[in-house]
Amino acid sequence: MAPLLTLRRMPRRIIALGLALMLAAPAALAQRGDPIFTIGGVLIEAAAPDPNQARDKALSEGEKKAFELLMRRLVSEADLERLPPLDPALLEPMVSGFEFENERPSANRYVATLRVAFKPDQIKGYLRGAGIAFVDRMATPMLVVPLVRSKMGVSAFDEKTEWREAWTRVAAVDGIVPTTLIKADKPDQDVLSPEQAYVGDMAAITKLAERYNAKRVLVVVATGETEGPYTISGAMYDLVIGERFDQAQVTGIAADKLLEAAVRQRTRIEEEYKQIATVSRDWANAVEAVVPIKALEDWIRIRKRLQNSPIIRRVDVRALESEQAYVRIEHFGSREQLDKALGQLKLALREQAGQTVIVETR
Repeated sequence: MAPLLTLRRMPRRIIALGLALMLAAPAALAQRGDPIFTIGGVLIEAAAPDPNQARDKALSEGEKKAFELLMRRLVSEADLERLPPLDPALLEPMVSGFEFENERPSANRYVATLRVAFKPDQIKGYLRGAGIAFVDRMATPMLVVPLVRSKMGVSAFDEKTEWREAWTRVAAVDGIVPTTLIKADKPDQDVLSPEQAYVGDMAAITKLAERYNAKRVLVVVATGETEGPYTISGAMYDLVIGERFDQAQVTGIAADKLLEAAVRQRTRIEEEYKQIATVSRDWANAVEAVVPIKALEDWIRIRKRLQNSPIIRRVDVRALESEQAYVRIEHFGSREQLDKALGQLKLALREQAGQTVIVETR
């Protein structure tokens, strides 16, 4: 792996020729680059009369690809078409550093993967200038447990299935929701069985999550026989608030379309996050509400959910009584965005007897 280069003002030709001598340590990009504005795993390939020219050309094309991937990460699908064309001359100043990985140079061809760190202020300025809402922070990472269920039962974690292979590829792609695939080694199998994952044994799932220091676990199930079709289902376990959120079920997935199904499933999770996280953080709104409770545990559970939302800035308790709590919720974005955010936490705002009430939904 070629180390990071941050001397962006030097001519690219000089950069290519002197790369090995002028670079910092390989880990520098990860240390200096903001993770949400850093794109890795970009495949680059170019041909030229000599390897240095090929690398120079590949780098230029790779930065364009990385920028496109960054836009897909930060901006909702609905807003991508509204992005203005970017002058190539404006792209280079937006890049703070890069590093090459898996280099395979030859006499007249250069192949590698590229990791690019972009300057947050430059990217934010570009998007604000275009009037495009964007996400400015990563979602809570998730651990993925893929399962295949057939007439024979639930497959072993380490069994080589097309569904596991699909999620291996999907998890390897950088996104707004950092994704890790279960290793399926013996320590994993010691704390969680496939059957426990399938039925949603919260205690066992929590033990598995502790091994990965994960706060969310996504169990994704492909139900069907080898030849298909499959029914795809899933459940997200949020261990911070101790809740399970079932994913929408999809039926009729052909055996050769499992990768597409995995991509769509992760995309839905990322788009749901963008819907509530693409808000301006320059200003905040507030709402006064009442939270009906039967016991202190009810209030603790609801408060954890509220504090887990990316758009809620703070929750102030005005008064706490035996049957209700009076709160002031300060949040980014509009009331509609707050409603969406609460909906994803199984909460809702209702108007009752002249008061705004927070209720649990199922």
